[in-house]
Amino acid sequence: MRKGDIHIYSGVVLCDAAAIVELRRAGLLEDALDAGLCLAISDLVSGRELQPGEHVEGLRIEELSPPILERAFVLHRLYPRLALTDASTLALAAQRSWPLLTQTSTLCQLAVEFGVQLRSLDWLREELLQRRRAPRVAEEKGTFTFSLAHGERAHSAEDHVREKM
Repeated sequence: MRKGDIHIYSGVVLCDAAAIVELRRAGLLEDALDAGLCLAISDLVSGRELQPGEHVEGLRIEELSPPILERAFVLHRLYPRLALTDASTLALAAQRSWPLLTQTSTLCQLAVEFGVQLRSLDWLREELLQRRRAPRVAEEKGTFTFSLAHGERAHSAEDHVREKM
């Protein structure tokens, strides 16, 4: 990928309970879903974080299969500091090879140990910024120009150099 290229993530991002709470508090849950980001939670997390009958348009709720549930219970027994909802999220992320959006330290440590890719709220904010940009590459003078939403000003490479001076 060349400098200035925009990469938009197109896969599913699995969220733990704390991430859903934080996304709601920051007003980013609906923004992320409206921007086309595919967010998912396990049915255990949904039972804890969503009100009965509540439906969040675009949020995928993944039913845990018996083998994933079994793995979640094993993880929960092996790591008592890990909540069962977090254990189920980790088991699902590992089984599906989906990245995990979390800021829970125990879950982050175990995700790394189990080879699960991590995402943070900072990553999500950057992803939302990338999605607001409609890439239009201008080959003139090696600069890149983007068509931005919400009245943002496009910066060329020369603008970035001037700003740093």
